[in-house]
Amino acid sequence: METIIDCQVHAESQISPSESHKKVLKAMLNILPDCEYRTTHNTVQVHSKNIMDLDTIRKSMLSRQLSNSLRKSLLRNADDTSTWLFLNRQAAFVGIAAICEEADESPLGPIKITLTSPDIQGVIEWFSHI
Repeated sequence: METIIDCQVHAESQISPSESHKKVLKAMLNILPDCEYRTTHNTVQVHSKNIMDLDTIRKSMLSRQLSNSLRKSLLRNADDTSTWLFLNRQAAFVGIAAICEEADESPLGPIKITLTSPDIQGVIEWFSHI
């Protein structure tokens, strides 16, 4: 049985005036299913208090042997209790978790995922194992 780590997940993506709220929401829920969400006129936000809601992202990265890239990104952006990463929103729309080093790598804007935990190093390590 897998150890459960206390982790809060917050994901957000901006919606441009020419975009469909439904498509942005679909992209986010493709990689973060089972999460609660909220939409405003210009953002979609997804929240969870369960690290297992990140399992789709973890499995997508591991299946494509990208867990090292994910780990490096999370470590680079980490502080004592949180870390974050950008994911490409167009890839997420088709169910693929693809890391962006910079926000402008995703033409319509990225999905920013922020992870908060008293054991942020444990959260980062969790991404490396199935």
